[in-house]
Amino acid sequence: DRRVKGTEHVVEAVEQARAAGLDFDFVLIEGASHEDARRQLSRADIIIDQLHAGFYGAVSVEAMALGKTVMCFLRSQDLDGLPAAMKDALPLLNVSVATLTEALVAVLREPPEARDARGARSRAFAETWHDPRRVAARTRADYEAAAANPAVPLPRPA
Repeated sequence: DRRVKGTEHVVEAVEQARAAGLDFDFVLIEGASHEDARRQLSRADIIIDQLHAGFYGAVSVEAMALGKTVMCFLRSQDLDGLPAAMKDALPLLNVSVATLTEALVAVLREPPEARDARGARSRAFAETWHDPRRVAARTRADYEAAAANPAVPLPRPA
């Protein structure tokens, strides 16, 4: 959904970056199958996910798992709810509609080694915080801790 993602702002930022003299390819991935979208993500250097939702989603996680620089809007109050270690390791570039063009130009001008290093941090973050086995183990531990605490009532099946 272009409105949810803020696609018009992404296209505008791309046009402004080009007007600033930067030469780069831009591919808008939309309406693609998961397989095709993942293939296109794998070829990209920079992924811009969304500018309105306030937190990262599946596109960002997949891009991080591919070792990419990812830009999206992260609402500060939502970040405050993350574990400190997760918040500290978060490699995403937090951008807004107002800051996207400037941030995009800065990333496009940085040396490839900087994007490579951020990409490595992205991959490590995805492996640490979004690996399905690790997520399942953390969820299980949370349920077991809740079940062991009689002060916390567990939901009863209807």
